[in-house]
Amino acid sequence: MTVRFMITAVMGVLLLGWVIFCGVQFIFQDRRRIAGADFIGQAKCEKCGTEYTVSPQEFNKGVMTKTRSLTKTQVYRGAFVDTPHYAYYAKKFYCPCCKKREYAQVLNINEINEDMRQQRYEELKERYFQEDTE
Repeated sequence: MTVRFMITAVMGVLLLGWVIFCGVQFIFQDRRRIAGADFIGQAKCEKCGTEYTVSPQEFNKGVMTKTRSLTKTQVYRGAFVDTPHYAYYAKKFYCPCCKKREYAQVLNINEINEDMRQQRYEELKERYFQEDTE
């Protein structure tokens, strides 16, 4: 009985380790994709009201966000796809007027989300649905 328990415990720990490893890889891949993107974010400081532009690299600097969104599920090419529509999205960025990191509302987050979604779709299409050129 103890051998079965030990094998089950070891397999559970290995499975948990694999899930954590895959989650970390997913986060790193997402951050690399955002850093290599070619969008410009428009942000408005919540403290002073200054509007300024934000580079894709600045989106990776912090993890704290404040959001309000509505998610709609649509059927797209035979699959159910959840598409969030943000009514409000704020993240901490460096404000040039306040001279420190403050929450700023990203004004064009829905356009950025749609562009990143389309880029990911094209990457997956090239990777998995290549046509043979032979």
